[in-house]
Amino acid sequence: MTLAEIISLLRSQTYASWATDAKLLSYVNIVYHDLENSIIRYVKEDFFWNKFTTDVVANQNEYVLKNPTSTVIWMKKIKRVEMKYADTDTFRTVVQADTLANYSSSEDWLETYQDKANPIYTVSDNSIFIFPKPANDVDDWLVISTVNSLIDLDTWDIETDIFPWYWQLRDFHPLLAIGSKQYVYQARGQINEKNDAKNEYEMEKQKMISYLQWRIDTIIEWKLPDLSYFTS
Repeated sequence: MTLAEIISLLRSQTYASWATDAKLLSYVNIVYHDLENSIIRYVKEDFFWNKFTTDVVANQNEYVLKNPTSTVIWMKKIKRVEMKYADTDTFRTVVQADTLANYSSSEDWLETYQDKANPIYTVSDNSIFIFPKPANDVDDWLVISTVNSLIDLDTWDIETDIFPWYWQLRDFHPLLAIGSKQYVYQARGQINEKNDAKNEYEMEKQKMISYLQWRIDTIIEWKLPDLSYFTS
């Protein structure tokens, strides 16, 4: 469904002829991000995974992460960091997450003398700090794998703009209208209708979560019982 079709469905379901597209869109975006966070929490964190690459800068150990906006993807959680300390490195080195509280050495000592074979990183505010800091400029060799937020939807968005790159979520586009009904009723002071709509949305959202959990195969290992007693 396109965003226009979702808004049209919401308006027809709630008789919201009084509401502008912009007002209904604000409700749809609340539901959109609720579905996003529910999938991350209850299905799989890596559902909205991405990888960002930037240059390694000589003598710089702080790298500022992207700021979240309605139009810019934000890094919700850092999952993995890899980097090269020199152009001559054949492979990137995995940088382990750690905290400076685990080290007796000072921060400036770690910046210079932490083993390059076992680098560490920590996140403070909106920056990632790498120890030790690189001694060389290396193009595109700091790689950060993250769980991302989705940008807000807009009224002109087409079908592929909704949960982009996740075609399996196409079937759940109508949930955006179903989940938004509660906010239309709330705005009109129709509390009973609002509560019914909220319950309907929660049930439909659970169906979505169950379906998505089902489609992800997980390997389970079982230990066989000891049958040596039955051997002759």
